[in-house]
Amino acid sequence: MLSADGGRMKNIKGSLGFLGLTDWWLNEISKKERETILAIYNPMGSSSNNLIEGDISWTTEEPISLIYGIASWLKEKEHLELSMKLFSKAKSLIKTGTSALNIHFLYHSEIKIYYRHRDLIGLDPTITACEQQIKIAQKAAQEFVIENFQQLDFAMKRQLAVSQEFYESLPSHTGYKQLSIIMANLNQYQKAIELCEQAQAQGWAGDWDKRIERYQKKAGKVTG
Repeated sequence: MLSADGGRMKNIKGSLGFLGLTDWWLNEISKKERETILAIYNPMGSSSNNLIEGDISWTTEEPISLIYGIASWLKEKEHLELSMKLFSKAKSLIKTGTSALNIHFLYHSEIKIYYRHRDLIGLDPTITACEQQIKIAQKAAQEFVIENFQQLDFAMKRQLAVSQEFYESLPSHTGYKQLSIIMANLNQYQKAIELCEQAQAQGWAGDWDKRIERYQKKAGKVTG
């Protein structure tokens, strides 16, 4: 097992141990990287030691979501290489049965980190992550609807005050929004418009009409 300072331990418990990620943690993540993760990762105010300590008997967490969740905390440029390493590991865990929502949030996290550091790594990693998220957008939308329906049914059965409209709507879509911004900044306004129209047609929340109007005006100035 590893202590908080990265030393050797006989047994890993916590989330990593329960999800079968002990070998990855000990052999693919260096001592320095482990120390960095334990110093920064702090989900919902809980201790990062929950990654390696404590007995867990049940969780909705999956290896892929735990790893990209950790990566999403590594926001600063000095941790970019480590976050990219974790995102790569998370993507290697995508299988036929992996939920579209898990993949959706994986790429969402990648987009946020990569665009933040576009001056260091360029736009290609962000564009790729956006395109990958968009590829599974329709399936992710379907899973969101199913999940929302289940939550609505749960709330109504318990006579909780809920807004049915809220549960029937989709959230915003980072991939569509960010890629449309990038395309517009590259003067590829028609592509930006098409992305907004596609997102709107699928039901993703956003100011798509305003964006389309803005891009149409800019396209007119370029071609006029």
